[in-house]
Amino acid sequence: MAVHVWCRYTLRCTMADDWGKVQLAFDLEVVKVTVNKVAPLTGVCRKRVKGDAWHYKKLCEDILRVASTNDDSAV
Repeated sequence: MAVHVWCRYTLRCTMADDWGKVQLAFDLEVVKVTVNKVAPLTGVCRKRVKGDAWHYKKLCEDILRVASTNDDSAV
């Protein structure tokens, strides 16, 4: 099985409190993956950099839920 990753975009996301202190920081990397010359798939690699694991989990679930409901509008 040949896997080829191309077209990477990394987003650094942060959430701050009312005083501007960063409470949660994480990276989302959007990648296009081709497996055995089949149509490319889009994947998201997630990495928590700073903050509470529970908040990170809930926020990632929300982001992926919204992305999956809007996948037909993707280019």
